[in-house]
Amino acid sequence: MELAYYTVRSFVLQKVGTIETREVRQLQFTAWPDHGVPNHPAPLLMFLRRVRAECPADSGPIIVHCSAGVGRTGAFILLDILLEQMRHEKAVDVFNTVSRLRAQRNFMVQTEDQYAFIYEALVEAASSGNTEIPVHQLTTHWFRLTELNRLKCQDLVNSDQLSMGLMKTSMNYTNNSSISTGLELEFYQLLIQSNLTKLISSIPSSIGLLSPIDPFSLKTDEKIYGNINFNSSSTSTIGLPRSITGMSTNKSIAAMLPVNLPKNRSLSIIPHDANRVALRAVRGVEGSDYINASYIDGYRSRAAYIATQTPMMNTLEDFWRMIWESGSCLIVKLDGTITLNDLKFMDSPTYWPNLQSARHGFLVVDPIAIYTMPAYIMRELRLTDTRDGSTRTVRQFDASSTADALIHLERQIYYSISNKLDFNELIESSRPITGSTITTASSTMTSFPPNPSSMLETSFTEDDFLRFNQIPTHVISTFRQCYQPICESMLELISQVHKTKEHFGIDGPITVHCKYVLFTLSLLFCIIFSLTSVTDYQEDNTKSFDYVSGNNNLENLGSGITGVFLASSLVLERMRYEGVIDMFQTVKLLRWQRPGLVQTVSEYAFCYATALEYLESFERYTT
Repeated sequence: MELAYYTVRSFVLQKVGTIETREVRQLQFTAWPDHGVPNHPAPLLMFLRRVRAECPADSGPIIVHCSAGVGRTGAFILLDILLEQMRHEKAVDVFNTVSRLRAQRNFMVQTEDQYAFIYEALVEAASSGNTEIPVHQLTTHWFRLTELNRLKCQDLVNSDQLSMGLMKTSMNYTNNSSISTGLELEFYQLLIQSNLTKLISSIPSSIGLLSPIDPFSLKTDEKIYGNINFNSSSTSTIGLPRSITGMSTNKSIAAMLPVNLPKNRSLSIIPHDANRVALRAVRGVEGSDYINASYIDGYRSRAAYIATQTPMMNTLEDFWRMIWESGSCLIVKLDGTITLNDLKFMDSPTYWPNLQSARHGFLVVDPIAIYTMPAYIMRELRLTDTRDGSTRTVRQFDASSTADALIHLERQIYYSISNKLDFNELIESSRPITGSTITTASSTMTSFPPNPSSMLETSFTEDDFLRFNQIPTHVISTFRQCYQPICESMLELISQVHKTKEHFGIDGPITVHCKYVLFTLSLLFCIIFSLTSVTDYQEDNTKSFDYVSGNNNLENLGSGITGVFLASSLVLERMRYEGVIDMFQTVKLLRWQRPGLVQTVSEYAFCYATALEYLESFERYTT
């Protein structure tokens, strides 16, 4: 079985003249380059866990080899030893362990880069832990993630029970607000570890994730910048050299060139040089090789997707050049048609032709057919290279209705919170959008919202609390009642996109783009999940607060819902093949490949909800 980062092979071994047979498993890590080290330690850690899982207790020694059997082989063995030492002794001794290895075989861990990479991998393993969950435990894990922290918010902020450096930040949190569920703790941990948020400068980096998270057993080490808590309060804390902590920082030099700046909708969402989609340079045209797009690894293959921003008027030709040159024949459009907060985005042209041909440089795009489905619209387009007459069929999956349904529901909930409306009005206002085939909420939504904890101080009155307490609610059921139709649409979209790819034998990457960012933030989820208090909600509800950057943000970033699609696709495929789910590492790796993929707690929760719906669809089918 070939996966994106490693391949698993099985052999049957039999000695000539005997009847005894043995099965031998070979696991080949394919993401280690010929020169240097892997770009990120997470795939290697995932591979190491798979190796351990394939090795029964009564088996013989594991054979490890590379070209010379010292460099990469030594790094793999060293990491395995140190992870075991960390697990049993709560400490690591890199230097002496390498010395012992070299006493047994010369040149084990051959280069300085490999030695430094071991430190980086240890930090990754210690800060994240093993976040893989068997699919049969997903529902239980979800309950734990949404379990309320019964401590008073003020006590939590001032006590030693707030872990992972999640102190008061620059997000305009008041003294009475704090993180109150494992879901928000997990997402904050993801933000900190991905190092892609402006909050990192104001949050101590003493981090450590318990999976599943138990908010009552968390403790905080000294709030010293630069220290890393390797697991929990029982684990020693070590300081890392500056040269180690920034090893995986990606550079975006091409995106920041003056000639390329107008091609970016936002400078906060730009591709890294290592995995950006590089167009063929046009002779004499500076910056002609640049487009704001990133290759994203899939579950079964590298560079299986392209994540990009919705084309602007000045990047239309670049967009179609990218489709042609990359061999992409599938486009997933996740733009919503709803105008958020009555603000219009002017630079969002229709990049496909509806009735007649459109020319973009040397490429001509012709409409062929259009098919209207419940969850999406599929357009067939013919792309022709006028230089030699070669053609290719491109299929676009327009899932605007799914994006609209999610945006519409979140807007209504946010509006209800801000205006303290009777939530029965929310049910009435959450009817399907005109022209949309997606039902955003059903009559079963009468259980909305969940009972807020009496320990959480909010801006709601006692009458509000009494009214809420009269509603029979449950966190999981409420969430699914609100989002189940949209999750079903997302599952249908993902399924049909990949079925189309397999049916037509398409080898190129799937291009995914979106326009809007989901907004419902902690202000929304204080009602859906009781994540935080709402004492600091915006009185002016014509503005929305950016959960990640702390700014009002209505830009077309090509990251929010795109990240939801990508994360859900990867998670569902792994659930199907391996029977495990690791939402934390999946989203973390996505954000490492392109900034901002899955930007908010709401998007992160929606990914979990989609996985739950996928799991329950199997249960409904089998019963």
